[in-house]
Amino acid sequence: MIAKCMYYVIKFLLSLKFGKATLFNVITRNHGAKTRKLVFRCIDLHKKLSKAELDIDFLKTCKTNDIFPKFLRFKLYKKSLHTSNAYKSFQNELLDNELTSKTERAAYLNQQYVKLLNSIQKQVSFFEFRMFKLHDQEIVHS
Repeated sequence: MIAKCMYYVIKFLLSLKFGKATLFNVITRNHGAKTRKLVFRCIDLHKKLSKAELDIDFLKTCKTNDIFPKFLRFKLYKKSLHTSNAYKSFQNELLDNELTSKTERAAYLNQQYVKLLNSIQKQVSFFEFRMFKLHDQEIVHS
């Protein structure tokens, strides 16, 4: 609630200062195209990070409920082998590998996102950075 209020206050202040220019136009005008590219890269990374976190939640839910996603099902010569212990254990192993892979990917994306965020924070003003953070949250969670 407070963050949303802060978003509109900062948006209002920026609109008073810069008119109808968007946040990205203001950043481009004040800091150049290079910084604008960093901002878009940061938003893109945040979207990928959110997706990776959702994937991890999905895989953990599948594991706790002993359900296997469709991408872990594969065809066998005999349909009766689908109920065998070997098939189930291999699916469990594949699920564990997928979960490990997604967790590593999320950690890498988070590290890159934080680096990029710190870089942007050093380059833009306080109000521009706050506006960017709020805009970024709004984009990712919509």
